[in-house]
Amino acid sequence: MCIFPNGHHLERFSEITPRLIADERIIHTRRDSDFFKSLEDAFLDEDCSLISLVETRQFTAACEIVSNGLGIAIVSELDAMQFVHRNIQIRPFSPAISHRLSLVRPTFKQPSAITLEFIDAFAATLAPFEMRVAPSQ
Repeated sequence: MCIFPNGHHLERFSEITPRLIADERIIHTRRDSDFFKSLEDAFLDEDCSLISLVETRQFTAACEIVSNGLGIAIVSELDAMQFVHRNIQIRPFSPAISHRLSLVRPTFKQPSAITLEFIDAFAATLAPFEMRVAPSQ
């Protein structure tokens, strides 16, 4: 998702593309992340350069910066929705960029029943944010 402060000129668009924000300074994830590489590729595919404002380790930090009126960001929908009532607008970014979440647990021992229940419950809360892939034609 693309997020930006209320009152930003991007409000008039229903979807944000790299070309629309080619002149914007972007708050983004670390350059060594898969998400950033996909974002940068999206800009390159449209012959645009991504202009960096701030590099963050977490989407939450990017959302916080944008909610204070300082720039725009491309973040996960999960994180963007946590800031929907905090002075930001949210628009789909095209092309869609996937973001993976991982749970880390020891591999040398069997997880407890409560751990397995937590993993199932956590996965269920993420279901609304899963990317849907169109079936092949």
